[in-house]
Amino acid sequence: MPEHLVKQDGRAMMVSKTWTSMELEDRVFSSTIAAFSLSILTSLVAVSLFTRNVLLAFYVCCTILLVVCVLSGCLLNFLQYDFGVAEAIGATVFVGLSVDYCLHLAHGYYHADGQRRGDKLQHALIVLTPSILGGAITTIAACAFLLPCRMILFRKLGWTLMLNAAISIIYTFSFLAPLLLIAGPMGTCCATGRDSRSVVPEEVSTTTGDVSDNWVHPLRREDKAPEPPLVVESASEN
Repeated sequence: MPEHLVKQDGRAMMVSKTWTSMELEDRVFSSTIAAFSLSILTSLVAVSLFTRNVLLAFYVCCTILLVVCVLSGCLLNFLQYDFGVAEAIGATVFVGLSVDYCLHLAHGYYHADGQRRGDKLQHALIVLTPSILGGAITTIAACAFLLPCRMILFRKLGWTLMLNAAISIIYTFSFLAPLLLIAGPMGTCCATGRDSRSVVPEEVSTTTGDVSDNWVHPLRREDKAPEPPLVVESASEN
């Protein structure tokens, strides 16, 4: 080692580009954890305001957390992706992409009519399963066209979005649905503010402008036989 790099007390200073890379990776990782935590907290607040139920919001955020953790494991271990800037940005974006399916099911469960958790969940699954599966299938089919691309960024984006949709669907039906069946909120349990289910919008007739009292939320509507018309007989004149 050159003598001008050696101090008088015998200590040496090591200089390498590796230290800069290590410092950059450490800061990217720490900032990713902070941004991901803030994103989860924001989702918790947003879902709480949307569903008017803190327990449902907590269940949805737990589902999102599991989806993102499993997705990160698949990308870093199964596909052998290096943790870089794109993966750091994607960690926060995945929260928004994963909230769609589980939020639909949780909101449908909360507004479904039923005296038991099983009835509410069954009604929500019957009504919302086609739309949830349709959204996931269209997302996976659209991202499949990115896989043959020559650019590595596009291939990574395609695999990431496809895995995110698939894992979100799996955890929505295999984790959130059983969780709602076991410990889903009933009535006004853990509701915040005014119960949104009790606010039933009124239907206005397009012809007369009169307000109808027969409007029922689609998830709370039951097939009932139509009532027979009321016939009023007028008294005959003598």
